[in-house]
Amino acid sequence: MKYKYQDYKHLIICISIISLWVMVLFFLENIIEVRIDNLVNIKNEQQEELKNYHDFMAKNQNIDKYREKINFNLNLLDEKIPSDIYEEKFLLQLNDIAKYSAIDIVEVSPKEKQMQDNVVQQEIEITLQGNYFSIVDFLHQLSLNNRLVSIQDSNIFIQNNAINAKLTLQIYANN
Repeated sequence: MKYKYQDYKHLIICISIISLWVMVLFFLENIIEVRIDNLVNIKNEQQEELKNYHDFMAKNQNIDKYREKINFNLNLLDEKIPSDIYEEKFLLQLNDIAKYSAIDIVEVSPKEKQMQDNVVQQEIEITLQGNYFSIVDFLHQLSLNNRLVSIQDSNIFIQNNAINAKLTLQIYANN
């Protein structure tokens, strides 16, 4: 049996159509698999969120008490990190702490304010003079301060037969 040119032509067209169809199905399958994987990931994330929500609700059955606890902590945080630096107020507090601890403040030098994220930071270098126990008491009273104060650097030395402490303090404020 001998095939005609037209038969070959039809055969090539059929093979081309079938090949094209297989390629389309292959790409559609890949696209569908990617979409299914994305949906499975979203479903797993939502299930985890729901589990966390149920755990939270099991631990905090009384939402009003939880709200009070959050508000209390936010108020404490507002005291620790106020809305403004209030540098003068802090320096007055340092002076009061020094008087209470029997410390002499030899030098105070505030540095420029810096922004980091949403927090304003103010460094203050302070040089104190007193005996060992007075300096320790000053540091203790500073830690009891209702405001967050961090000691970035410290240097203790003896000058004129007195113990001196040079501290770099940092205070913070919300921006």
